[in-house]
Amino acid sequence: MQVDLVVVGYLLHDIIEISGKRREALGGPAAYTSLAASLLGLKVGIVTKVGKDFKYWDQLDLPVRAGEQERTTCFLNIYQDGRRRQEVRWVGEKIGIKDFPEEWLSARFIHLGPVISEIDPKLVKWLSERAEGRIILDPQGFMREARDGRVEKTGLDFSLLDWVDLVKVSEDDLEDEAGFIRECEKRDKTLIITRGERGSEILWPFRQRIPAWKFPVRDPTGAGDVYVAGLVYGLLKGYSLEKSC
Repeated sequence: MQVDLVVVGYLLHDIIEISGKRREALGGPAAYTSLAASLLGLKVGIVTKVGKDFKYWDQLDLPVRAGEQERTTCFLNIYQDGRRRQEVRWVGEKIGIKDFPEEWLSARFIHLGPVISEIDPKLVKWLSERAEGRIILDPQGFMREARDGRVEKTGLDFSLLDWVDLVKVSEDDLEDEAGFIRECEKRDKTLIITRGERGSEILWPFRQRIPAWKFPVRDPTGAGDVYVAGLVYGLLKGYSLEKSC
């Protein structure tokens, strides 16, 4: 099957707590980006790993290549005073080269959206050598790890940037934004930083602020992932980078 976009990363069991109220939901960039892109009319595939306990197949009317593992990774997202705190209940196995179907190497875009270092860096390099389309990286999941159930920030191995074409990252995930920008400039990688309600900003190969649409926010979970879907849609339509953002 020919696809426009392949999204790589865990499908999650999410627990979302806002103002003390909890709900369970399908989560992860693999879900949010894929579903939003599909609603925009794109042909989308998902490469992931889930457990036999995965309970959201009925919400995914998309082709999914899912490697099996013991359980499905589960995140607790707690929103308070405009900030998010995350805990992880279980972390599964790496998504590697053997998990990516060769027929999807012809996709026009591949989006790497890890949540907790689940994508094997060897897969990223392999895709850079074989994929026909452009590779987008949201490095969030490469910059954090699970420690005693908490999600803790770690440093990024910047060599990953050598193997991708475009980087989209949230300002909340950057400890040293200026340093991150320099690393992308050095490698001539297109860089977009999202800034929540203040919109987003293209930092390389040129600088331009993109204002956000103003509307009531009920739940910010997955906002950056949906942003990627819109970006890919615009680029596939032949829009400029700034219009696609």
